Amino acid sequence: MTLKAGLPAWTSLLYMPAHTARVEPFPMGCRPDAVVLDLEDFVPEAEKARARARIGELVRGFTAHGIDVLVRINRPLDEAVADLREAVRAEVRGVLVTKACGAQHLELLGEFVSSLEVRSGLPDGHTRFVPLVETAAGLQQIEAIAAGSPRNAAIALGGEDLARECRMLAGRDTLAHAKARLVAAAVAAGILPWGYLGSVADFRGGDDFRALVAASRDFGFRAATCLRAEQVDGANAGYAPQEEELAWAYALPAHASPSDQAEAVWLLGRAASAARRPTFSTNLLSSS
Repeated sequence: MTLKAGLPAWTSLLYMPAHTARVEPFPMGCRPDAVVLDLEDFVPEAEKARARARIGELVRGFTAHGIDVLVRINRPLDEAVADLREAVRAEVRGVLVTKACGAQHLELLGEFVSSLEVRSGLPDGHTRFVPLVETAAGLQQIEAIAAGSPRNAAIALGGEDLARECRMLAGRDTLAHAKARLVAAAVAAGILPWGYLGSVADFRGGDDFRALVAASRDFGFRAATCLRAEQVDGANAGYAPQEEELAWAYALPAHASPSDQAEAVWLLGRAASAARRPTFSTNLLSSS
């Protein structure tokens, strides 16, 4: 399947709880391509309203420093609607749709997002979706979810939540089947599979994490979210285009297949994006 045109070139996306996030220097040379302002699991219920109210100021702070912003929204419909009212804005590149359960779920959210885009003077489709498959029922619909919205740019698996529901440990072996289905569903839909083999909850930076990223790349993943700042540089290095890939992309003949042409354009775009990645001296966030 051919990659969709215009897919984002991110390699690393760092989660930040929106109720405690601050736009400050990134620690340890951490240089994520984007931040994910979280309104879901990392935010206590009592802090949800405050987290939503901070989205605007945080988005302005990060985008002023050249870093892209996405927002992870809640699953209950009333909360998702409240989240989207704050998240749909010109500076926000997309939303992570938690516990995606099927194509109709994405269609419903897509209709609401379209109405918000019209009111904000944004082009229809401005806000990209990244569905998160986190339940057994969602896994059974993963192919439909991956292809379920023209807004879809990527798809990821919530391995810890899925493993918890299935009463199994979240590990490389136990989640291998689900991860393989995700990669195949993403490729068939022309979008990007995000993630790692196994679970990253216990990983920080270092050689073990870099080995995990390398294995995940070999498995078919193309980018990943990071739970800790220490993981970002490992994800950037592991998911960056390799020299042989770039050489192939530059040498691709004009009569190459549409699939190869789309892949080459995306690889070269990712390399250009990495070259522009800011080295922050006055920019990133920590939690308080």
